[in-house]
Amino acid sequence: MKIHMVKKGETLENIISLYNIPTIEMLRFFHNQNAPKDSNHIGFSIFSGQKLFIPGKKEIDSIISERKIKAKEFLDIEQNKHLNQNLKFPFVNGNHKYKVSLQEDGSDEIIFFTLQTEFVKKEEELYYLNIRQSEINENENTDKSCVELLASEINKNIYPLKAGIDEKGCIRKIDEVFLVRKKWNNKKADLHEFFPREFGKKMLDDVEENLHAPERLVSTLNLSIVWTFLFRAITGKYENGKCEKEINLIDQYSKFPVLNIMEKKIIGDGKTFQIRQEIFERNSDEMKAKGFYILNTKSNILLNAEINLFNMPEHLILKITKTQ
Repeated sequence: MKIHMVKKGETLENIISLYNIPTIEMLRFFHNQNAPKDSNHIGFSIFSGQKLFIPGKKEIDSIISERKIKAKEFLDIEQNKHLNQNLKFPFVNGNHKYKVSLQEDGSDEIIFFTLQTEFVKKEEELYYLNIRQSEINENENTDKSCVELLASEINKNIYPLKAGIDEKGCIRKIDEVFLVRKKWNNKKADLHEFFPREFGKKMLDDVEENLHAPERLVSTLNLSIVWTFLFRAITGKYENGKCEKEINLIDQYSKFPVLNIMEKKIIGDGKTFQIRQEIFERNSDEMKAKGFYILNTKSNILLNAEINLFNMPEHLILKITKTQ
């Protein structure tokens, strides 16, 4: 430890540079720990003639070492909290937008569209969101099929929807369905005329039935693979970084065991973390899906996801990327 008498015109920046002290905060901390009287403690300024206690190299190394130990202890505590939590539906405020792409493994053809959630209100334990799904687009290697073209038109004419969603990410209610029906009724005759074949009629009739039976519409949305993996695939109670549950895929009767594992090491600067996911055929080792999710550590909002879906009926690759 050294003593430095402040000269006229000197600043804290000058002094830490003179003695190779990493930060002003470290100088302030060391001086205030060793100054005999509170009146001699330093804040943001110093005065000529003031006596400062200066840490030597050993003291500086000791402070840095102690802070590293405390930082590690704090990180361990935070990580243990992080790995033992009830991961709830995170889209409970704000506006969030995603780009979604779907590609068959080994193919150059990709279809993509956007999803958007906008928080509206919380009521009776449900979070009400305006949810939007854009028309379906494709890359230059993709020829849009009639099914995709019709699906795109359907999206355009039923979204946005106002949905009530529980803390697990399950859609429980569609609000103001009458407005969606009104919009659909103005368009459905044109769609039947443009898509007259059997597949077109079946898809359009299914939409019509869903809009007149809200419980069916809720079920259909919950079975959408995109909304499934965005909203509820990774929610649940985690213990030591592991969450085991079941999830509906394909239809409302087929449940598949899910294993979600949080990475113990928080990625990079601590602002993000990863969840690995495996979904299996019931009573079998056959894997139905494998996913990787990157989430914001503070909000648990999804930033990126890549999910491989096996034998549905092809091997499909679903990517979800936050753009807003």
